[in-house]
Amino acid sequence: MSQRSESGRRLDRRAVTPVRQEPRGWQARWLDANAELVRLQASHPLVDAVVEEVDGRRIRIGDHWLDDFASCNYLGFDLDPEIIEGIPAYLRRWGTHPSWSRMLASPSLYERIEAELRDLLGAEDVLAMPTLTLISGSVIPVLAAGGTILIDSRAHKTVYDGAVVARGQGATLTRFPHGDADELERQLRVAGPGPRVICMDGINSMTGNPPDLATFLRLAREHGAVLYVDDAHGFGVVGERTAGELSPYGSRGNGVVRHLGESYDSIVLAAGLSKAYSALLAFVACPPGSRRCSRSPPRLTCTRGRRRSPRSPRCCSASRRTPAGAT
Repeated sequence: MSQRSESGRRLDRRAVTPVRQEPRGWQARWLDANAELVRLQASHPLVDAVVEEVDGRRIRIGDHWLDDFASCNYLGFDLDPEIIEGIPAYLRRWGTHPSWSRMLASPSLYERIEAELRDLLGAEDVLAMPTLTLISGSVIPVLAAGGTILIDSRAHKTVYDGAVVARGQGATLTRFPHGDADELERQLRVAGPGPRVICMDGINSMTGNPPDLATFLRLAREHGAVLYVDDAHGFGVVGERTAGELSPYGSRGNGVVRHLGESYDSIVLAAGLSKAYSALLAFVACPPGSRRCSRSPPRLTCTRGRRRSPRSPRCCSASRRTPAGAT
C-alpha cells in the first residue's frame, strides 16, 4: 500500500486524501436548477419521504404513523380485496412482464383494454401506453409536426415537456394565460404555417376545475387546430351527465369530454389509470379521421400497419415505428 516518490521517500497511499473538486459544467447547472428542492428537502420531513409500512390509509415514515392524505388512488382500488385477489391468475398466465415491443407483439390483454376504453369513452379509437409522460412526449411532437404549439400556462409539466420535445424537432412553442380564450385566439391568428396544437389540462391538477371546453373547441375548429387535453385527474372521477343525474361528477367516470357533453372532433384526449384506477397504464383517444398521420416522422406513426379483425378498427398509435434498437 506504499510506493516511492522520485526523491526516494516512501509514500503511504492510504494517507492520501483526494481533493474534492467543485461541480462544473452540467453538474453545476443541475445542482443550481434543483437548489430550491434541496432546500425544501432539508426543511420539510415529508419531502422525498420513505414509506416503510402501510396499514389501510395509514402509513409509517420512520417511527411515525400518519394519516395518508397525499395518495393519488382516488377511488381506493389499490387496496380493494377483490382486485388484489384477481391478480395472481393473470400473473400465472402472463408472467410479471410481457416485454415485447408493441411494434412486434401485444398481449391480448392490451387489445381487450383498448376495446373497453373505446366503448367507455365513446371514442373512435384508443391506444394504451405505459404512462402519460410517454404519451405527451411522443404524441404532441407528431401532432405539431414542425407547426405551432399553444399551451395553457397551467398545463401539467408533462404536457409542457412534450411540447419542449416538439420544439426541439422544429415546432414553435407559445404559452397563453390560464383559461384566457381571448389571448389564445390572438395567438392563433398570428401563428405561422403548419399544424396548430392547443394543449391544456382537462380537470386541472391543482384546482380541480374543468376548462371552458366548448370555447376552446370552437377556437380550435375555427383555426384548424387540434386540442390536446390531458385528463389525468378527471378520468375515472367525472363522467357523462344525464337529465336526471344528481351527482355533480356525472356517471361512469369516462372523462371530461363526455362530462361536458362534447364530441371528440378536433380533440386528442390523453388520460391515465394511475389516479382513479390505481394501475400503471395510460391511453390516448384519437379523433375521427386521424387514424393515419402520413406526415409523421419515421419513429412516430399513427397507423399500426397490421391486419385486424373487422370489429377492431385500426388505432392511432404514436409508437408503431421506432429507431433501431429501441424498445
